[in-house]
Amino acid sequence: MNPPQVVIVASYVSELIFRVGHLMKPGETLPGKFQQGLGGKGFNMTVAANRCGASVVPVMKTGNDAYAGKPLELLSDEGVDTRHVTAHPDLPSGVGVILIGDDGQNCIAVDAGANAALGLAEINAAADAIRSAKVVLAQLETPVEATLEAFRLARKSGAITILNPAPAPRSPLPAELLELTDILTPNESEAASLAGCEHLGDWQEAARRLHALGPAAIVITLGGRGIGYSQQGRGLLLAAPVVEAIDTSGAGDAFNGALAARLAQGDDLPEACHFATRYASLQVTRRGTAVAMPFASELDNPIRQ
Repeated sequence: MNPPQVVIVASYVSELIFRVGHLMKPGETLPGKFQQGLGGKGFNMTVAANRCGASVVPVMKTGNDAYAGKPLELLSDEGVDTRHVTAHPDLPSGVGVILIGDDGQNCIAVDAGANAALGLAEINAAADAIRSAKVVLAQLETPVEATLEAFRLARKSGAITILNPAPAPRSPLPAELLELTDILTPNESEAASLAGCEHLGDWQEAARRLHALGPAAIVITLGGRGIGYSQQGRGLLLAAPVVEAIDTSGAGDAFNGALAARLAQGDDLPEACHFATRYASLQVTRRGTAVAMPFASELDNPIRQ
């Protein structure tokens, strides 16, 4: 196997998806259309980074159950190195129930399952891959302790660390984790929460507050408005292409996977952000999460599926 360009501290969630006319109010029942999908933030990021041309190694846990086979099959079919994808003997694979309205908005409930067991043993087993990577990307569907150890290894080897603080943490993140984070990539609500704001308001003020926690670069995803990024005291709003979004599930994962891939391939942060914004904008024109991740070549000739 070639040395990885990107290592992802990854989560996997089997998606139980219901498409409904609109997101329900409490007590409301609607007819819906059901389908099963493959997802989880880390898994989606893995597929996106791989389809953007990077050599990717996920560090991930599934259960030892019927839900574990399909994600491994997809990763293997796409040439992803799965040596650090392991099965927990007792816990189930992660499962999420996703409601998607006709306007593309969604809400999600997740049972972490085996994701909660990803720990220091798995990170230490992947230490050589982490040390040789150019970028290490993580999210918050797996234990923070595992990400912290991965980032310690990455910092010692000079890899770029990217933390997507999603889902929004219910308790403060360790100060050391944020100090070890080179690029922090929250969405609007996550940025407000981490910055101690009731609402995002001015994204640049939120970025200034977040810089004080340690990350050298802040990239705030702003939905259809694009992204705001701040680096070395310079902030810039980068508009997103105008598209007809039909499913926003996985948009942040698409952005982060593409961002990691392009940084690993030598782009500077503005270049990587520009590519990742276009990539995520194409992803939301398709239904699904992991399976909806475009290939990089499609950005020159977008094809809606």
